[in-house]
Amino acid sequence: MDIDMGSYMSSGTEAASSSDFLFRPFEIKEEIATIFPHARSGHVALGYGRYMVIFGGYYASPGGSGARTFSKVWLKDLVTTEWKKLEPPEENEFDDYPSSTASTTMVAVDGALYVFGGSNISFGASSSDSLYKFDIDSATWKLIECTGEIPMAIYGHSMCYDQQQSLYVFGGTSGVLFSDTVHKFSLTDHVWSEVECTGVIPLPRYTHKVVPCENGFFVLFGGTGPFSVIAEETTIHHFSYSTHHWTQCQCEPDAVHGYPACRKSHAVAHNSQYAILCGGASEVKDAMDDIWRLDFPDSTAISDNIETGPPVPKAKWHRLPVTLQRPVFFHTAVLTESHSLYIFGGNAYNAAGTKLERTSKCYSVCVGIPPLVDLAWTCLMSKYPWLRTFSKAQLVDLGVPRTFLC
Repeated sequence: MDIDMGSYMSSGTEAASSSDFLFRPFEIKEEIATIFPHARSGHVALGYGRYMVIFGGYYASPGGSGARTFSKVWLKDLVTTEWKKLEPPEENEFDDYPSSTASTTMVAVDGALYVFGGSNISFGASSSDSLYKFDIDSATWKLIECTGEIPMAIYGHSMCYDQQQSLYVFGGTSGVLFSDTVHKFSLTDHVWSEVECTGVIPLPRYTHKVVPCENGFFVLFGGTGPFSVIAEETTIHHFSYSTHHWTQCQCEPDAVHGYPACRKSHAVAHNSQYAILCGGASEVKDAMDDIWRLDFPDSTAISDNIETGPPVPKAKWHRLPVTLQRPVFFHTAVLTESHSLYIFGGNAYNAAGTKLERTSKCYSVCVGIPPLVDLAWTCLMSKYPWLRTFSKAQLVDLGVPRTFLC
């Protein structure tokens, strides 16, 4: 297949000037798209290959009208920047699917999404203790039949996958009670069990965030009600999959800005190197716009510190030289290995800063230096934006690496 680039240029499809593209780290920009998810808050997101996956959430107008939750899965292609809603085949349109989708949790395992818990409108009165599986290729849902010590119906909890066919759920609230328990679910035999934990067990909480690591997960902040946050400014918690031991880790402050304020309903995104914290709500501010980087200690060294041994290594906070475009909470974020941070939705202040409203806006910011090949791709799409209309075969014929087209 031959593509005459000159013919496109001569037909009026002109490239932008090369000066239009200039890489600027820590410069936040809005991601523009023609099709995108409805405004929402309390949804969940994760990175899946070249995609950002969005599911669930809640919407109501600033006056409280039009309340609804969402049960469709959306994919944002981080290469082409386009959104796509995954619709089930007509014969599967009325299959089991979760309806309590506000403040739920989601993890990806072997081409499927697992969603547990969450609430519907009338928070707490319509919470779920069900686990669902969504097959990404077929866009179909399945309710998993579970046995064992099933967690109470909760929302605002967290869930991690241990790479050993088990899911771990921590925290959350029934709407009245707040949890500090850990439950384990076996993807092999579909049995729940409550984990007997040792160590410094974190306080009960909800709307916290967790970051998975090599042999466990870290817990960051959280709250115990609409106006209460956990006072853990200088520490984070680590849970070990192998020992079921909780360890409280000290954090080193940023040399200039100290520690991030304690908060809940924040967003935390991570790659294999570090985590990014942004936004949220504190007892002082109902919405925040700061962005922080957290460098974690070696989790293997932490697990060896059950009773005796060397001191537990410290985590390190860094305040980044950028803020969100608007203060926001109940939003989500995804971080790529190329250091691109994507933030979607949430309850944010309007442009005038006078009232909070749920948003459908998506922003991106580079929080590190990406590989040269990623910069080249970004420059190409900036200079020739009409390439987005080409088929994969046409782009391959032009010499675009197949890794960008999977």
